[in-house]
Amino acid sequence: MLTKRLALFLAALTLLFSTASIFISLSSVTVFVFSFLFGAGVFGAVPLLNAKFVIAGKEAPALAGTLASSVFNLANAIGAALGAFLLEIGAGFEGLTWIAAGLTAFGFALTVLTYHKEDQQLFTETESAKIKKRRSMNMLKCIIFDLDGTLGNTLPLCVAAFKKAIEPLAGRVLSDQEIIDTFGPSEGGTVRALISAHYDQGIEDYLKHYRDLHGMCAAPFEGITEVLDFAKDRNVRLAMVTGKGARSAEVTLDIFGIRSYFDVIETGSPEGPRKVQGIRNVLEQLGITSAETVYVGDVPSDIEASREAGVPIVSAAWAETADPELLRSLQPDQLFTTIQEFKQYIEQIV
Repeated sequence: MLTKRLALFLAALTLLFSTASIFISLSSVTVFVFSFLFGAGVFGAVPLLNAKFVIAGKEAPALAGTLASSVFNLANAIGAALGAFLLEIGAGFEGLTWIAAGLTAFGFALTVLTYHKEDQQLFTETESAKIKKRRSMNMLKCIIFDLDGTLGNTLPLCVAAFKKAIEPLAGRVLSDQEIIDTFGPSEGGTVRALISAHYDQGIEDYLKHYRDLHGMCAAPFEGITEVLDFAKDRNVRLAMVTGKGARSAEVTLDIFGIRSYFDVIETGSPEGPRKVQGIRNVLEQLGITSAETVYVGDVPSDIEASREAGVPIVSAAWAETADPELLRSLQPDQLFTTIQEFKQYIEQIV
């Protein structure tokens, strides 16, 4: 256990400083050896102390890290000032090591005295969090899904349809990234950003190619239908909030054969992202609170939108286009890299 290891480490350091106080004056070799052991011992304790900060501040890891750095910097400053003062008054190096031993012994005693209380608090907090989580899980009444990259692998299809529609009108070749960088608004926003002078034709050409190329993605991800069936069988309301336009969303839902699963569908706007408003509209229409709902999406903006709407976010990292590490760095409420894992999660909370 972390606290036990820290207490043992501090006890060893106390013994080391005490021994050094006796033998440090014997020779320069002794000074060198003990100086090396001092450095190794002190810096060896740093990971343990950092870990305690992170565990204690798990709800605010950035603040915990800042506090840890501040404490270490303050200790370094105090140590240097105290050492200079002791040398100035003639304490000598033997006196410094005795003082160091005393300070380390104080830290050891403090660690031992707080050991049971600290660990019990952490245990209680952990159990409390688990109980709270289970209670919130049992209240799940609605799952809101994104579409592209969540229900099906349709992002490559979107890019291919945009290329076929826009490149002839733009008179140049577009890179995949150039197209992806315009995502957020509906397809109207992409067309407006890349060929605003041919907006109406660009939209119609895109929808035609989108429909014609849909053989690239003729079905939802394997296992998604089973998740939808399971949720429906247990009276969980299903909704969809997507950045796609209404017409392209209907094409995909019809081809996938899953339109009937969703009680409410909110689609995108060419004017800009509207998932936050879409999520709120779903909650209002279904008469369900944010605490009774989860949103399932595959991109960082889904995490941001869910948090702004006050809804827990499940990051769907099972598509080839997803970036699991980037999603994980944003600390979603849950993250799954396979639909099987996601299905098991749903089975536990419904």
